[in-house]
Amino acid sequence: MTIAPPNTERFTVDEYMRRAALEGWKRVELEVGVVIEMSTEHLHHARTIANVSQRLVAALPDADCFPCGTLPLSVFTAYEPDILVLDAVPPPDAMLPEAGHVSLVVEVAFSSRTRDLRAKARYYAAAEIPEYRVVEPERGVLHRHTCPGPEGYAEVVPFDVGCFAESLDVLDVLAVLDGRGA
Repeated sequence: MTIAPPNTERFTVDEYMRRAALEGWKRVELEVGVVIEMSTEHLHHARTIANVSQRLVAALPDADCFPCGTLPLSVFTAYEPDILVLDAVPPPDAMLPEAGHVSLVVEVAFSSRTRDLRAKARYYAAAEIPEYRVVEPERGVLHRHTCPGPEGYAEVVPFDVGCFAESLDVLDVLAVLDGRGA
């Protein structure tokens, strides 16, 4: 489902948030002013998010790690990443995190692989999210995106983390990615 505003106007993030609350929209994101429906979440997706999130919490005790949540990236784009890691505490009255407070975004890709690796990577990079990771459990691959810029991430490195990455050892993967492991 794609919901375009009347007269080809685009929704702003604020309009999107109001409409989503009023109309009960679930599993949707806003991309360049257009509401995009995400696929239904299945057990393997939820299990992977839970596993990666729990391990990130353990590995990054000084950061706030959230499974899911709305992340505005611009006036017309807001995603619902699978995992957000904040390195700065938002103000107490903040309803949503700011991109400048985010140190890491993780997406778990099953049916969303192409969108996660292309469009979302561009928008996360343009919002200067320092690191973006896409976990592909069925393929056993983790894609690490770093060095964000207006045209995308300058460095994208895929890592083979083995089959069924829903049970991958994120601590080992973090060690490898950060140069602390083999």
